Amino acid sequence: MNRPSLLGIVLAVIGTGLMAGLSQLPYRAETTDRAVLRLSWRYEPGDEAGCRLPTPEELAELPPHMRNPDACVRTPTPYLLRLRVDGQVVLERTLRAAGAREDRPVFVYEEVTLEAGERTLDVLFEALAGTPEAGTVPDPPMALSWGETVTVEPRDIVVIGHDRIRGVLERVDAADR
Repeated sequence: MNRPSLLGIVLAVIGTGLMAGLSQLPYRAETTDRAVLRLSWRYEPGDEAGCRLPTPEELAELPPHMRNPDACVRTPTPYLLRLRVDGQVVLERTLRAAGAREDRPVFVYEEVTLEAGERTLDVLFEALAGTPEAGTVPDPPMALSWGETVTVEPRDIVVIGHDRIRGVLERVDAADR
């Protein structure tokens, strides 16, 4: 029959006492009057991502088993994410698609602290300009935008997401998450 060792019992008692003691320490929750604006979505480029057929020169550079004249060649497209709060640019970032060839979705996740009160928010997410013949920008360029005046309470979280079905940016309510 296995008997617990005296050392194991002592360690268990000390650990339990330590945990009980730490649970009595006061915890102070966030007391600031700030809120958070969260931009969170996944964007999958569609046909606007600059799909074109490979040129004969490009095909000649490939090994014979990889030559597919009907294959879609996509040139990576960078995207601009810009956030204005009360008319001031508070976030401006260039985003690229995931993957080694940048052929995966673009993931957007940014958090910005807001002062509580009435705020005018404007979000712009668009493909950056390039040369259409090189396939780096759609014609016309893809752009998603959202803007609204919202009243934020202290410790609120305002979430802006992308509705892939309708192709728009929108405010996401807590009940929708």
